[in-house]
Amino acid sequence: MRWKPLGLWLILDHHREKEPNDLRLGARPLLARRLLNFTFMKKNLLPLCIAIALLAVFNVNRASAQIFANDDAGVYKGWNTGTNYGFGFQPWILYNTNGGTGFAGAFRGNGDPIGSTNGNFWGMYANQSPTAASEAFRAFSNSLPVNATFKIQWHNKGIGSHNYAAGGFNLRNGNNTNLQTATTFIFDGSVFSFYYIGGNSDNFVVYDGNGVNTVPLGFSSGNNGLTVLVTLLPGSMYNLIVENGAGTSVLYTANGQPLAGSGTIDSVAQFVFDADGDQNFNGMEIFILAPQVANLTPTNGAVYVPAATPLSFAVTSSSSTIVSNNIQLILNGIVQTNLTDVGSGTSSNQLVLNTPLQDNQTFNGTIIATDQSGNSSTNTFTFNTWDTSPNNIYVESGDYNYGGGQWLNNFTTAQPNQNYGQFDLLGISNIDYLVFNPPTNNAYRAGDAPELEAATDVDHNNFAVNGFTPYDLAFNDTGEWEDYTRVLSNNVTYAVYARMSGFNANPTMSFERMATPQVSSANQPGAVLGTFVAPQTGGTQVYTFVPLKDFFSNPVLVNFGGTNTFRTTDIGGSGAYNLGYLVFVAVTNNTTLRPYLSAGFPFSNVTGVSPQQQVSLTIANGQTSVNPSSIQLFLNASNITSAVTLSNNAAGTLLTYQPVFPNILPGGTNSLQVIFSDGSVSQTDSWQFVVQTLPVLPLAWAMPTNSSFISGFAEQIAKADDSSNSADFPPSVARAESQLAGTLIDPGSGAVIPNEALNGGLNNETNTINYAIDNRFNGLFTPTNPFPAIVPGTSNNVAMAAQMYVWLSAGIYTFGVYSDDGFQFTAGSTPANTNLILGIANVGRAPASTQFSFIAPTNGFYPMRLLYFKAQLGGGGVELYSVNSAGANVLLNDPNTPGSIKSYYLVSSTGPIITISPSGNNVILSWSAPSYSLESAPVLTGPYTTNSGATSPYPVPATGSQQYFRLVKTQ
Repeated sequence: MRWKPLGLWLILDHHREKEPNDLRLGARPLLARRLLNFTFMKKNLLPLCIAIALLAVFNVNRASAQIFANDDAGVYKGWNTGTNYGFGFQPWILYNTNGGTGFAGAFRGNGDPIGSTNGNFWGMYANQSPTAASEAFRAFSNSLPVNATFKIQWHNKGIGSHNYAAGGFNLRNGNNTNLQTATTFIFDGSVFSFYYIGGNSDNFVVYDGNGVNTVPLGFSSGNNGLTVLVTLLPGSMYNLIVENGAGTSVLYTANGQPLAGSGTIDSVAQFVFDADGDQNFNGMEIFILAPQVANLTPTNGAVYVPAATPLSFAVTSSSSTIVSNNIQLILNGIVQTNLTDVGSGTSSNQLVLNTPLQDNQTFNGTIIATDQSGNSSTNTFTFNTWDTSPNNIYVESGDYNYGGGQWLNNFTTAQPNQNYGQFDLLGISNIDYLVFNPPTNNAYRAGDAPELEAATDVDHNNFAVNGFTPYDLAFNDTGEWEDYTRVLSNNVTYAVYARMSGFNANPTMSFERMATPQVSSANQPGAVLGTFVAPQTGGTQVYTFVPLKDFFSNPVLVNFGGTNTFRTTDIGGSGAYNLGYLVFVAVTNNTTLRPYLSAGFPFSNVTGVSPQQQVSLTIANGQTSVNPSSIQLFLNASNITSAVTLSNNAAGTLLTYQPVFPNILPGGTNSLQVIFSDGSVSQTDSWQFVVQTLPVLPLAWAMPTNSSFISGFAEQIAKADDSSNSADFPPSVARAESQLAGTLIDPGSGAVIPNEALNGGLNNETNTINYAIDNRFNGLFTPTNPFPAIVPGTSNNVAMAAQMYVWLSAGIYTFGVYSDDGFQFTAGSTPANTNLILGIANVGRAPASTQFSFIAPTNGFYPMRLLYFKAQLGGGGVELYSVNSAGANVLLNDPNTPGSIKSYYLVSSTGPIITISPSGNNVILSWSAPSYSLESAPVLTGPYTTNSGATSPYPVPATGSQQYFRLVKTQ
């Protein structure tokens, strides 16, 4: 047994046996331990040469002229002492204290931000003892050359709060492994150590010739891993660069630092000592580092930079010299030649752009540097020099309309205002905003429904000067919106940006212009101008500018002089983004803004489109308007305009086309083309998308009605003893089929494993399949029903087959199975002969849903079969449902939901048939099955009650009221 902490308290639950790659759990150490005696030197003694504010954080594209050693976890199947892949390194030597107290070890893991292309990494763990340690040592084939760089990726998954817990790596003099406790290991034999230790400041740490000093990078800086590069300089000095895990941005640099001692660097050791989380490593390499760019001013991502700010940067090479004509600066696609270069011909150059920056611009820059040895790097950056009001227009997210369409115009003043919040100007639902679950916390306009919170973004539009607090519109739900009415300057063209933080799936917001300049009632029409698609910024208060883009992801320009009402709507995931403000940036544009395709679906190159997906496209008006009569739509070169529905208003036109079965979108690649005109200029847009190919049930499988059909499912259930060997009951379709067939063998005895299910495992379900084996299964539908034919209190080693005839009219259907463990759903010529797999989860899993779609070509009863299986450790259950046209999940055969899809079984398939014959004022029911009891009900769906003492033949008075009868097995 081994445990490994994951940085959170975890409970070992009944699903862990199904996830073999995630079995390394751990607990927080509780024993008293001795402390390590680390002495931290004062920061004014040979401090690390770093100023975070001056650091250039670039997107780096590094090239290397010479690689001396390289290894990557991607090729590793396992990781043990003696393993040796890549080149330029000696075999690994792994050491751990497992076997004493605590747990420690190493493993080849999968699925980490620093993982290889296949997700592999080298993982290490040690916990639950002061002496728990895991170390991985590797000698270099040759000593690290002067001016060469050693690189390694490291993801610190957790250390703990005690100063005897540590993780990291060190570079060592000689090949002595020195595998021992952390007390001496970090220092003994090490010339450089980079690590994180508990019980001190929340920073990574460097040990070198300066002693021990913290690096101003907190634990969260490495949430997605770090890439650490150490370049050996002459005289036992070194340069340090710390990048993000992907190696695309620089987080920290320190140049010209002394190593601890002298001599060659001959090996590396990775280590973890009694930590709360894994230490994952990858990407070990020795190479000549390409030129580095640092000290960029303005910094990458800087906003509202004064245009008078000079642009400058430094270029250094650790292995060669650089001349000025090998350094190129490109701004917005134009090569800049007016540069002053101090240091040309040396290993360190400082460059200044002498041409002043332009005001109110967005700059996208590229620096390409090549040293005299041919090593080259490309570094990209961006910043803006945007103006405040009134040159640019700022719309605070909290300043949405109030009082049913009232608004304050703060576009025309150079000073911002916060009157909306100062006077608590409250909006009216469905006119000024739409919020689904009010009230929420509104820190700006107390008592209003939209959720507004104080934001910690950079200063904008002179907020700080005015003593104002910025707010953001927080945790929006899909479909919620706010209206903003303002007056735009005449004949001014703007690019529109949203200041957003993206932190959950699909942070997307639409931007709509309403047809009416001022909106004072509900259900007003409009047209979407485009969408803001935010990236994952790394937190709820980590903001970036997101440009407004059209259907083809082109930037949108707007020019609407006068009063306009704009609407922002969350069209992505709920709680996926926060919105700080909108900014309309004035741009130079001399062309007329004409109608354009602004939004819709399916968009270009999207895959997995449903065959009955509605085509919905918006043509937004610009300075000219679309002529609705000019609009044509072509699907796969066929003109389908006559089937298109148009909805026109002053802001634009919405066109929709709804495929109707059997005229659905064909599977595979499809093309759409839309043509439209403003009466002066015609425009044609064409694109492709991919429709999913769905299984089609053969026509011959559709059966007519049968008098022997009974509503429900015919089920067969197999149950083995809970104490059976888990290896005999893997969570798989093959095991379930064998268990149901009575061919599953006990390897120990050689005998067939007996079935403990009640009633021989036969059950006729007249309601729904909505079963829970025990109370640890929480279904999509509540309440769940007990699993049939299973003794309460038992839960392991279950298999079930449910046969059914499902009534389907011609069309496309989506079914779903929610289960713990897996399932297989099939169709065929009979319920007992189904070979077309429609949906499957042939795995052990925690409760999860799998949905699948198919086509029924004609009306009829289609034979189908659900196979379900459960392994061990409880929590099992299964639910069978369909997805209706409104997107709601509905249990198959649900008598309480109108329109639910009905299923049936044949009485003859599972038991005797009742025969009916008249006799005077009675009808006589006859059957030949003493092991069955007679039940009756006034309606087909029940409820049924037992006719006590009824035996065949059984007379029933012909009273004129309908009754339904069935036979139920009693033993």
